[in-house]
Amino acid sequence: MAIRELMGSNLMLALVILYLSSIVLSVISAMIGSAGASQIFNQLDFLDYDIGSFNYLFSFIGGIIGSIPSILILIGFFVSYRSANSINKIMTPSGFSIIRVVTIIQFVFACIMILLIFIAGLLIASGTLDNYIYEFFNELLNTFGESGEFPYSDSFNEFNFISLLGPTIILITVMLGTIMVFAYIVILKFLGSIINTIRTGVPYSKGATAFYVISFVLGGFSAFGLLGSLKNIVSNPTYGLLQFVTSAIQVSLYFVAGALAYKYRKMAR
Repeated sequence: MAIRELMGSNLMLALVILYLSSIVLSVISAMIGSAGASQIFNQLDFLDYDIGSFNYLFSFIGGIIGSIPSILILIGFFVSYRSANSINKIMTPSGFSIIRVVTIIQFVFACIMILLIFIAGLLIASGTLDNYIYEFFNELLNTFGESGEFPYSDSFNEFNFISLLGPTIILITVMLGTIMVFAYIVILKFLGSIINTIRTGVPYSKGATAFYVISFVLGGFSAFGLLGSLKNIVSNPTYGLLQFVTSAIQVSLYFVAGALAYKYRKMAR
């Protein structure tokens, strides 16, 4: 009953509203960002046609498709909130089961991406892709009006750029990949604890402590991002304000999720 009261509380409702707002703003940001990227690519002659007003339609559709996992998670939160507030029915774990399935799929895709980036780093470190890297930077520098052809020689490696690129990618991939895998494992353990508690009535708190600590830490770091958004308001008021509101909602999401996990852990124990 204590867990049911928590899942049907105003704090859970706040999480649902914040998550919905985050999805809406992410779609809007995708539309604005895609429109800006299209203009940049056209200026750099990376695109030989102008998609014009259709860009906003494609960006909207792309934003919706990209937000499908978040929408499913939102549905899971809402189902859990409604189930907890249904007096005449037993609370079911179906909402959190949806969230867990989506999280598992995201975890698999994240592992695949980490593996692909790691393989790319190995190929770059072995020198297999040196010619492609030279050609890319040659095209990039010429596009931005830099002088001369990019040298296909070791002169550019006076800065050890090419030789350091592969190991750097490998190092960053291993570090960020480890953190990401750890975070997903914590989330899945915490979701499993909630589902088992709802199903059995026996309190499980595995992963709850790590989850709320991670949430509060990420919320604290994200709060610093608000300062960057304030600077953007001066140069571009509309887009800067959108960034600020998006960042503020993201910070609130971390803290609300952390508070829910903290209360859950106290109740489960």
